[in-house]
Amino acid sequence: MLQNFSKIVIVSLIKLIYITCNDELGNLTDLSRCILSHLGLEYRGEIQKTESGVPCQAWDSEKPVHKVNISFIDEKFSDFSKKNAMNYCRNPSLHPDGPWCYSMEKNNINETCMIPLCSFSECKATGPGMEYSGKHKRGLSV
Repeated sequence: MLQNFSKIVIVSLIKLIYITCNDELGNLTDLSRCILSHLGLEYRGEIQKTESGVPCQAWDSEKPVHKVNISFIDEKFSDFSKKNAMNYCRNPSLHPDGPWCYSMEKNNINETCMIPLCSFSECKATGPGMEYSGKHKRGLSV
């Protein structure tokens, strides 16, 4: 039970991450277009086909081509429900290759999806900014 709670907390914290960039407008990075981590737990985009181009099956399909794992409860989805996840690529299984989906082809149960990693060279994704690799070389005086 504690392990499931930990996963829910991790996913919830990831959803609160805002990426701040060193540009004039201070735009936030759109995490619906890319994944922040290789696991892609935070991904909430609308890609709905596998890497090979096969359409994805809806996570809550009433007549599924492939039966959805019963351990994939609503809380394991970045959308907080299978219904909201529709047929989009997600990673409720914490698969190391990142977001995936059940395929609409009988001979191909599931496959990963081609979702790019976000590029943050001029951005910092965490408070301390340890991942920052941009060109800005001095701190901000308050």
